[in-house]
Amino acid sequence: MILSMIFENPYLIWIILALLVLIVLYNTILIVGGTQIALVERRYLGKNLSQDRVIALSNEIGIHAHTLGPGLHFLIPFLYKTKKLEFMQILENEVGIVESIDGDPVPAGKIFAKVVEGHNAFQDGENFLRNGGQKGPQIEILPPGTFRINTVLFNVTAQPSVVVEKGQVCIVAASDGEPIPFGRLLAKRVEGHSNFQNGENFLKSGGQKGPQIEVLLPGTYRINTSLFKTEIRDATIIPPNKVGLVT
Repeated sequence: MILSMIFENPYLIWIILALLVLIVLYNTILIVGGTQIALVERRYLGKNLSQDRVIALSNEIGIHAHTLGPGLHFLIPFLYKTKKLEFMQILENEVGIVESIDGDPVPAGKIFAKVVEGHNAFQDGENFLRNGGQKGPQIEILPPGTFRINTVLFNVTAQPSVVVEKGQVCIVAASDGEPIPFGRLLAKRVEGHSNFQNGENFLKSGGQKGPQIEVLLPGTYRINTSLFKTEIRDATIIPPNKVGLVT
């Protein structure tokens, strides 16, 4: 009866066709705002993820590492599911500490993932995975700024920069690196880490795990606080009429 009513009324046929077209267009066109990215999940018609992976590459079924930036995008209807997110912002007095949810395993004995090229400050998740990015805490940090981060792949925590005021010093201890030789209490000094702001160079130069012999003087430092633990202390002040005896 319903079908006969539809075929007897040509206007009703056009209304139904128009509704179908609108439904298809709604599932085809995606508009991403100027301060947004879109996460993309492929539902079917692709390669299955391996058992050791949770994030998909472009030809795989699952939530993709690649995101869609601001603009107009056309997707195959009903094949993809999307979710919009706001850009991530790291404030001027902060650094972003990054942990990857997926990637190659970190080798035994290591705590932090190796640094890989081509991920554009963790904004290109697909290149991060294809270039051998490792799962777990990352050595690199995000400086102040705005970033298009796939928060399903990367967990980012904004931490305050290390600020050492006048009349203070900062004691540093590394949570990763070479072991301190037996009989020594403090790690040896290494070059190139830029006041512990370059964790990669610290580890590549043979930086040692544990309390460091170097200290941070007054200033502001962008430090990976997962790699380097810091403690602010009052500086030792020697009055003009006295000397300091050091043990």
